Amino acid sequence: MNPYRELWEQPVLDFWSLPHLLSGVIFFFLFRTFRIHPVLAFTANLAIAILWEVFEKTTGVSSREYFTNHLADIVFAVSGYTLAIFASDLSPTDRIRNRIFWTVVGAFATACLIGILSAQLAQAA
Repeated sequence: MNPYRELWEQPVLDFWSLPHLLSGVIFFFLFRTFRIHPVLAFTANLAIAILWEVFEKTTGVSSREYFTNHLADIVFAVSGYTLAIFASDLSPTDRIRNRIFWTVVGAFATACLIGILSAQLAQAA
């Protein structure tokens, strides 16, 4: 058994689901910062998620990924965006919203780095 595959490449939910969820949060805050119309911003987030999955598949980044996982990753990106809408509405100040944003960016970068390093270790083994 390959421990990387068990944790990182599953039919629906895997560790890569976390960065996809967090990307939706990041895009929400970026679009909000630049005052993009909410409907256009939501549509752009969905389009980016779809295009990313197409990029992954066509470039071989995730050549062994399940089709259902590609769909789930899109759903996670949209879910992250939706969660950010509610989190932002509950945050009383811009300072708190900024802390949320930078915490999410840090978590996203950390999760991606762990994933990349794990994949490299799995290939080397």
